[in-house]
Amino acid sequence: MAGEGEIVTRVLEGRKADSTALLQILREIQEETGWVSPEVAQKVAAGLRIPVTHVASVIQFYSFLHGEPRGRYRILFSDNITDRMLGNLALFEHMLKRLKLKRGETPADGAVSVDLTSCTGMRDHPHDSAPRR
Repeated sequence: MAGEGEIVTRVLEGRKADSTALLQILREIQEETGWVSPEVAQKVAAGLRIPVTHVASVIQFYSFLHGEPRGRYRILFSDNITDRMLGNLALFEHMLKRLKLKRGETPADGAVSVDLTSCTGMRDHPHDSAPRR
């Protein structure tokens, strides 16, 4: 596997070090590294000639970007009012208890992490994808 520095260089070159592509750059890097470490954020900022605080704020804003290691398998529970009314928090807490984890925590084996995420925008779609007659 390529080192983080090589990955950052390749992604920046592929995006022509265009700072307007910051979000996509971070997604591509995270796809290969699993998260965006502070060192990687610093390299991205230097390569794009933007403040590292700008890179860090983008990582903090988007729930699908991670400034800390996450599990190979990530279980995300939608944290919107409709799902809360349907009892998702009880299921969320039950899963954490069964896995002996805390919210957002990654165990030593790096297998799984469980967390909440903002609405995914699919709540109005039926769960059953079978055609209606």
